Amino acid sequence: MPPTPAPVLALEGVPGSGKTTLFTALVRALTHDCLYFCEPNPTLAAQDPHATAPASDSPADLTDWYLAHEAARLAAAPADTACLRLLDRNHLGVLAFTYAFRGENATSFDTARTAYAATIAPRLPPDARTAILLASPDTSLKRRGDHPELPRWELWFDRGLLERLHTFYTEIAPELCPTPPLVIDTEHLTPDQVWARLAATWPDLRLPTLPTRPAPERPGVDPAFTALHHALGGLGVLGHPASAAFAYRGGLTQLFQLGALHRAPSGEVSVWQPAGAHHGAAS
Repeated sequence: MPPTPAPVLALEGVPGSGKTTLFTALVRALTHDCLYFCEPNPTLAAQDPHATAPASDSPADLTDWYLAHEAARLAAAPADTACLRLLDRNHLGVLAFTYAFRGENATSFDTARTAYAATIAPRLPPDARTAILLASPDTSLKRRGDHPELPRWELWFDRGLLERLHTFYTEIAPELCPTPPLVIDTEHLTPDQVWARLAATWPDLRLPTLPTRPAPERPGVDPAFTALHHALGGLGVLGHPASAAFAYRGGLTQLFQLGALHRAPSGEVSVWQPAGAHHGAAS
């Protein structure tokens, strides 16, 4: 008999809600028992020789790429023995953006939702879990320093966009999840309290008990990854390191805000993606 598929847990939410912090903590706590998938990053895909980049940077092509990428992630590594498949964002991310973005030639939310219903919804495991993290626009901005560190991130500091994202994740997203999501308003919660809510809601995920977290820090890029980090575009493409490098599946891995780098047992250094998750076009 084929092995029972591992539970799927996707983390979603507005910028500044603590999603990346929670994702990093989960990967670090579970390590080899977790097969993790980083947030889809079309800019990184364009630099990665193993990935397929969007056809262009138009809203329509980016939407198609995100949906195809999600379909590929759902089908990736079917025989993997991990106890949990952990996703940094799922289909809600692209649907949220099409709902909130008001720029020129933007893909409509209805168009994206129709594509999702045709390509993603039929492939979703019926028991897939989603944790949605919320924060008000004011808190989102405050936690991220109120101003973008780089001009290319300016869009994510637009108050109108943040308000519409909050509306989407509060009022619309729950109906687009295969099972009722866990919605955590992180406005007044510490990372430890967010973790406790997650573990208490789904004890069957068998999440380990974490010790009290040390003060947040921003580790540097590990020497094992400095060359590739620079070649890919550094901070502007991967964001800041979210973790120090750690042992993972016989190699070494380091998480960043917008991706991860991995050194395989063979010594090859590359962008981390589970086998089969590199596709950028629907099959």
